[in-house]
Amino acid sequence: FREDLWYRLNVFPISSPPLRDRRDDIPLLVDFYVKKIAKRMGKSIEIIPVRVMDALQQYHWPGNVRELENVLERAVINSSGPKLCLADELKQPSKDFNTKTLAAMERDYILEVLEQTQWKISGQGSAAEILGLDRSTLRARISKLKIEKSDPLQPFSAAERQWAAEGSVQAATGPDNPVKVTSEGSNSTVPMRSQ
Repeated sequence: FREDLWYRLNVFPISSPPLRDRRDDIPLLVDFYVKKIAKRMGKSIEIIPVRVMDALQQYHWPGNVRELENVLERAVINSSGPKLCLADELKQPSKDFNTKTLAAMERDYILEVLEQTQWKISGQGSAAEILGLDRSTLRARISKLKIEKSDPLQPFSAAERQWAAEGSVQAATGPDNPVKVTSEGSNSTVPMRSQ
């Protein structure tokens, strides 16, 4: 693309919001394109059912007006009578898509593999082998993504970890404050959250 041409074309920029932000324009566009396409194909489409219009208005239109025109052209081709029938199944975008960043997803996956291999970084059956990385590359990513081996008491709050580290046991009783305390082996006590 020539930059000198861009400056000649960019005299007065016109910005248009995407179709998903102009849902009120969809019925007008549908009417225009259906008439245009039907005329070109020698068909007579006179009825656009409410459910078809609702589906068109609810769709998110990632391809904007050009996608709308293509969907309507397929609908006109598919329609055998005066009533418009959609040929496409317009699916709504998934509401449960993951909004994590790539780095966060990479961090979670590396952490999952490390825990699966009991933090074995190199050798047979190691995290580096599973991930298809060199051990130095894996170590660099662990450092960059600030992945640390979790403390066995990590699920507990800082106060609970401090309490467990000091070895002080204060048993709380009563239905309002159920706390389970376990003793394993020596005199070590670990607070456990109630279920």
